[in-house]
Amino acid sequence: MSRKSTAAPQIPAGPAPRDGGPTEAFVFERASASPVEPAPVRRRSAKPHPPRRVKLGGEPKSTPLSPSLGIAQRWFLDVVSHPLSVEAAVGDGAIMSTIGAASADELERVVTAGPQLSAQERLGIYHYAYRARLVDCLADDFPAVQYVLGDDAFAGLCRSVIARHPSDGPNLNAYGRRLAQYCAERAKPSPRERFVRELAELEWAMVEVFHAHAAPTFSPEALRAIPADRWEHVRLRPSQTVRILEFTHPVNRFFQAWRSDQQPAIPAATWSATAVYRQGFTIWRMDLTRPMADLLKRLWAGEALGAALEAIAAQVEDQQQLAQSVMRWFSEWVAGGMFASLDQ
Repeated sequence: MSRKSTAAPQIPAGPAPRDGGPTEAFVFERASASPVEPAPVRRRSAKPHPPRRVKLGGEPKSTPLSPSLGIAQRWFLDVVSHPLSVEAAVGDGAIMSTIGAASADELERVVTAGPQLSAQERLGIYHYAYRARLVDCLADDFPAVQYVLGDDAFAGLCRSVIARHPSDGPNLNAYGRRLAQYCAERAKPSPRERFVRELAELEWAMVEVFHAHAAPTFSPEALRAIPADRWEHVRLRPSQTVRILEFTHPVNRFFQAWRSDQQPAIPAATWSATAVYRQGFTIWRMDLTRPMADLLKRLWAGEALGAALEAIAAQVEDQQQLAQSVMRWFSEWVAGGMFASLDQ
């Protein structure tokens, strides 16, 4: 395929993803990501109830400590997010010193004991709830990984991730990247671990694409308007709502079988590539051939279209068939909003 014979592809009127199965629709965000004003409480009677006295505990054993709100909040987070336990956290002199406590013996100068629970036991409730919430979020983001591992092993994986990478922000939408990173950190993964890592990469790409900022995409008309003698110099800029993934297993095919309730087994290793992209609030997954994946990677790296196409042409014997395929690929990619802009 020569540069001069390259023509602008014909663009269909609407999006045309061909592979990957049904769309992925996300219709909610994490509660922690979108705080809203609580609804007013409805009372059955206008008559006020007499106040009730609730005994929360005895008098403090000694004068309460009074750290600033910011210091107290930081200390509380250090305790409930401690990778081991509350006991280990309050036994850590460095943590306790931040609020002016000399040791764990002074814990009740900070947290009041209840009628049935000690101060340490009360903190333990939050220590457990903190992890349970993060495990729930990871299960939301990686349901197929949970299917492969089983509930118990997945929960163990989540606990390891949380211990290694505690949450460091109030918005949990991005926390799932920690699990994907953790799976990728294994130096010598087994075949099963490698598949789980790639499946986590696909599922995290879907979450990432959904939350990515939707940059404007150029219209098909803008592509058609490029003069033929300028076509080889065009550089296409990818949209932020697209991810191109390469795997050593047919990950997308497995994921689609799982979504279709086919209870698939882990497949044998074989190369595959998938484009994950979004239109509106719908996520699409498109399987890619090697030439398709190579061409997109080159364009993503900033290569001019002419040079990228020449590199692909050197890998294919049937040049006429390749030219027809390229037309179809660009029709689908541009109509799917995979490119944000172009430079001539």
